[in-house]
Amino acid sequence: MQTLTYDVLVSIQAGYRALAERQEGNLVKPTVPFTVEALPAAWESITDTKRKTLKQAPKLSDVIPLLSNHFSTTVTKNKNAKVSFWQRFIAFCGDKPLADVSVGDVFNFLESRLKDDVDPWASSTMLKAKSLIRDGFSLAQTKGLCDKNPVLELIINPKISKKEESKRKKKRVPFESVHLNQLFSSDWYDPSSNNWHGKMRGDLAARYWVPLICLYHGLRITEALQLFKSDIVLGEPAMLRIAVDENEEEQSGDLKRTLKNEATQRVVPIHPKLIELGLLDYVKHCSAWKETNVLFPSSIPDDESKSPVLGRSYSQAFLRFLKQELNFPSGYCNHSFRHSLEDCLRDIQLVQQWPAGLGQLYSGRRMPRDADRAFFREQGSEIHYGRGYDPSKMVDYVSRIDYENVVLPPKFKEWLGGVLPVSQHLRISVSRAKHNPR
Repeated sequence: MQTLTYDVLVSIQAGYRALAERQEGNLVKPTVPFTVEALPAAWESITDTKRKTLKQAPKLSDVIPLLSNHFSTTVTKNKNAKVSFWQRFIAFCGDKPLADVSVGDVFNFLESRLKDDVDPWASSTMLKAKSLIRDGFSLAQTKGLCDKNPVLELIINPKISKKEESKRKKKRVPFESVHLNQLFSSDWYDPSSNNWHGKMRGDLAARYWVPLICLYHGLRITEALQLFKSDIVLGEPAMLRIAVDENEEEQSGDLKRTLKNEATQRVVPIHPKLIELGLLDYVKHCSAWKETNVLFPSSIPDDESKSPVLGRSYSQAFLRFLKQELNFPSGYCNHSFRHSLEDCLRDIQLVQQWPAGLGQLYSGRRMPRDADRAFFREQGSEIHYGRGYDPSKMVDYVSRIDYENVVLPPKFKEWLGGVLPVSQHLRISVSRAKHNPR
């Protein structure tokens, strides 16, 4: 009787709360953090189990499996980032029932992240988190875990000043000639340096070629580090293939190669400077390897990695080197090579404009930014017809990509000085790796 009385009072309280909301113009219906099972008929035996009339209300943590499943087709890195927004929200609010989460909880969480003393968010990150929380509640509604979505009631967002927002933006800047010369004369380009351990010590080919390929082709770091040997197509002219075929099983164990978008897929002639430095000779050398199909073996993740990603060893080591050894300021990273290429392409247009869409094809992007439309010719509806440009006809244009005042390293064979481009130890270890494509 006490339990029944309490349940009735809680329900009445929820009703009064909903009535007050309606009087304020908000169309809501009363919710209670439990459901009441029907009492058994008088002639049925009342067991201890049937006396348990209260069900536990769904909580914020119950949404995590829904989000993980919803983003199951997303790249692991992006999936973890999305789910982490929800986990931060739980840490702020506590793992309370979904029905108890208010629009004020959402606002206060977003505001706390904007004004955090240690690691404050930019407004763009806050909006991503807001979108994720909205999606989480939408999934919960769809699955019948809650009746309302408090994010939809959030009419205004927390704000910071434009000056503060500008300071928080993570800008990526291009390498200038002084930065490139510093890199090419550093320990990164010293094959005999003892400062390297593990994969970066054994994969001299990656240390030599990845920065140069990114510089002359503008590859995103993941595009460079997931290259297969078959992506270097020998011929006249030699071609670089950035693509993942839908009908082939291109996997590193249980890892799939991924691309950012459709425009990323491209086949372009290899820049003459890379051929001059010996890239094709390296490809011919490693084509006889049986241990792996990957062009740079250090890209293969370790077996014990909880979130295996192709090329993580290289990308993290390179970023640390820029910050700790070369003391490059914030904004310089793997992606800076791509920005350097875009600047180079833009300067070339001042001398001779390329055919419409050729610059975008070469660097693997959709359309020029608004700031670039005065330099690059745009394509019309013809982009949707035919096969596009013949890569073999692009060599004359590609050869114009040049970096003045940059002193490149010696040719690869000379630079190695008789040392193997990839150590035997690394080749043996990756041959046993479960994420290794063969």
